Amino acid sequence: MKEAILNAMNPIEKKILEKEVQKIHIPEEPIPFDDFGKKIRYVKKIRELLDQDAELKEIKLLFGRKGLHQGWYYKNETPLASYVYWYGRGCGREDVCRWAVEASTTIDGLLQVQEPSHMEEIAKLFVCADKDNAVPFRRIYLRDELCWTDAPNYLLVVMSGNIPLLKMFEEKDREMTEDNMEYWEYICYMDQTPGARKTYYSIRRETIVGEFYIPNILTAAILSGSPEMLDYCIDHYDIDNMGLAYGEKEALGQAIAGAGEELTEYMIEHYPGLIELAEAEQVMKAGNIPMLRHLLAEHPEHLNWYAALLFNLRDIRTPYMSAPGFPRNADTDVEMYRAFLEWESPEFSMDFILGQMRAELEKPTSRELDLKYYGEQEIQKTYNVNGLFSKKMAREWEKVPGCQERQERLFEFYQELGGEVTEELEKLADRVENSRLIEGLFENF
Repeated sequence: MKEAILNAMNPIEKKILEKEVQKIHIPEEPIPFDDFGKKIRYVKKIRELLDQDAELKEIKLLFGRKGLHQGWYYKNETPLASYVYWYGRGCGREDVCRWAVEASTTIDGLLQVQEPSHMEEIAKLFVCADKDNAVPFRRIYLRDELCWTDAPNYLLVVMSGNIPLLKMFEEKDREMTEDNMEYWEYICYMDQTPGARKTYYSIRRETIVGEFYIPNILTAAILSGSPEMLDYCIDHYDIDNMGLAYGEKEALGQAIAGAGEELTEYMIEHYPGLIELAEAEQVMKAGNIPMLRHLLAEHPEHLNWYAALLFNLRDIRTPYMSAPGFPRNADTDVEMYRAFLEWESPEFSMDFILGQMRAELEKPTSRELDLKYYGEQEIQKTYNVNGLFSKKMAREWEKVPGCQERQERLFEFYQELGGEVTEELEKLADRVENSRLIEGLFENF
């Protein structure tokens, strides 16, 4: 890429570009001769051609009659077309960027495009796909986190927080509807749902079993994590008159509870009515500490029962149900216990809290299936029958991501509070001490 072009670029777009380009790492030679190695060679060759200012027709020849292979996903789930777009953008190649956009069959990797002319092409392409219902259950990156969703591209743009792109979608949607009014009226009549194909859509992380349902645009705006997008949707869509069925209220409450810290604090200050839609149980399961503290201060009447239930059912191996792109850190468990200690409720004494923490810390960080529990039986096939299920999910189940770090941080807090190190906790205490010694060694270098 060209340094002069990068330096002249909008700082926001430059930051996005650098993040997108870094998604594909080119390993040092020798590159393996498997399918992944073949794709890496394509990327390496594309880079060389763009760095050498090769003509577009020469770049197109690299792919032959099959085109850009826009459906290819790499080891880190990056579509080739979007990668070509961003690398071409860094080289100042307008022709390459337009070609990459036109060749795209997924909006993944293009949700943060900033150039108005390119946003117009993206909107034209994917609004048409939405109207033709060409939106299967698919992979999508949302704030650097890989997710699976069946949501139309329109809602994905809302969840991306890119307001200029959403405005372009609105404009193209209006133009296409006016130009083909009779056709779209017929389609909506056949669907029996004006302007939509489903009652709700869903999105989930790749390795976590648990979905966020999206019954309306307000839920999508909250899942964006952007205060600006929330303001825009409330101002430009008929949200005030939106009636909520119980299922929709539950889905909206889950999205509110799963929000990131920035949007949570913004809603507490500007939209306290939204906070009331989130149940205390949802807030605690989502690990939303600012919202939990707000509920403890403003609405403590129902929290005793919910908190007692949650603490008795808590499992440190269960990930928090935060919104995609807003994972909770290793301190979330500590901050949750701290919030209840500071609440000073007689039902949550120091002894009760320490007992709950000790019970959590004594659980192993991995889960195993005890086949003896199910009685003696002849196992004819593996549980991953005929390769029908992803082995990746099985491995994540055996060792829960981030569980060990959460456990170590909670143990440190447990010790700060004067918790007793039982025989079951001695192994964990040794591991935490070893971690401290290793960190100390690295600090001296």
